[in-house]
Amino acid sequence: MTVDDFKQYFQELLTNSGHTAIAGVDVYDIPGNEGPLKDLAVRGTDGVTLYLSIVRTSPPGGDKPGREVVTKSEPGVKVIAGE
Repeated sequence: MTVDDFKQYFQELLTNSGHTAIAGVDVYDIPGNEGPLKDLAVRGTDGVTLYLSIVRTSPPGGDKPGREVVTKSEPGVKVIAGE
């Protein structure tokens, strides 16, 4: 899964989680970058915003071309942390 696919998946997961402490999940421009780099900001109902920095690394031996698998949850399926 690419980092952009993961960000989209994670944004949808948090947005649709139904957790009462999450007011919203937004995309923000990463400061100090000249390109179109964006990341996620999670707004809490308490007024606190968490600015996430989502990155990925290659496995030992590097990436294997053509082996990308995208995983998405079905609509309405709740994911509980720790499971």
